[in-house]
Amino acid sequence: HSDQQEAVQTVYPQASRSSGVIGRISSALVQASAAFKTEAYSVSGKALVLEGGPEDPKVIGSKGIEQVSSFGTLETDISKLISKMSSSVFGEVWGSDLQRALADSVQLPGEMDASVITTRFGNSELEQQFYQVAKVIKGARGGGDSPDRQAFFVSRGGFDTHGNTRE
Repeated sequence: HSDQQEAVQTVYPQASRSSGVIGRISSALVQASAAFKTEAYSVSGKALVLEGGPEDPKVIGSKGIEQVSSFGTLETDISKLISKMSSSVFGEVWGSDLQRALADSVQLPGEMDASVITTRFGNSELEQQFYQVAKVIKGARGGGDSPDRQAFFVSRGGFDTHGNTRE
């Protein structure tokens, strides 16, 4: 199953490891002669389809942004821990991801909470993901620093039928 997901999200099944197709499109838009400001969001965890873009995608949960309640008091200590150079590339990536996630958890809720969505969304996981997408889109309108293009990843699982096959 992971091979199939990788092929779909990269649209390049011949490569054993490729960046995501939306990430590559975003990079091309930024590098075009009439460069576009782009942003990428996943409302379903880290997604290969968004990798390889000019910036790492922001990850939002289907219920919104989880905020660290005591981040304000711990910010200095966390920054000191993360700023230390690690001898492991995994440690560096983890530290960078943590730092960005914490910064997003402070910035994004304000932008998203200001978005009033009048369209009704259902309660399913997918419908709630689309609700978060609508909040981000509405929150990005009108500002001078608004992106020209946004990309979103939502997903719905449950198509594995191995348990329900008849003999």
